[in-house]
Amino acid sequence: MARFNQAPPDFLLAYPSALHLLSFEARPGPLRIALRLVRSATEPLLPEIRAAEQAWGVPVANVWGSDGGGTAWPASRRGRI
Repeated sequence: MARFNQAPPDFLLAYPSALHLLSFEARPGPLRIALRLVRSATEPLLPEIRAAEQAWGVPVANVWGSDGGGTAWPASRRGRI
């Protein structure tokens, strides 16, 4: 957590399971980062993992990839990516 706090990111892309764990460290806890964008990838984004939205106050969007090299993600609810 200390490295995150020393050089806080604006954007986080992580496995949903990692987002879930990080969100508990951020409410209130040792993780003190203010994210503007959060994306998940590779694993299912389950409703209980969406609780990360509450930790940082931003929507979490799921990113999909394919073996063919394409990547896709849903449009934001607020018109931003």
